[in-house]
Amino acid sequence: MPRHLISDAHEWINEIPTVPTCYLAKPQPRERAWQNQRGKKTLLSFTLVGSLTGAVHLLKNNADVQRQAQREQKSRVD
Repeated sequence: MPRHLISDAHEWINEIPTVPTCYLAKPQPRERAWQNQRGKKTLLSFTLVGSLTGAVHLLKNNADVQRQAQREQKSRVD
């Protein structure tokens, strides 16, 4: 019986991990592409910033319209 336990422990120690435990010395092409683009202004980044700015502008305008409609309803009730 002890021989079996030792062999199980031995097999467990020799298993290859499924997830790498260290970083690879040479990054993969996709990783290099992301590292090269970090901090650069691209057409996509400008588009995203522009669309976010536009969305904020629309939200502010819609909030003003909603507030104005609420004021009008209150004045009609009074």
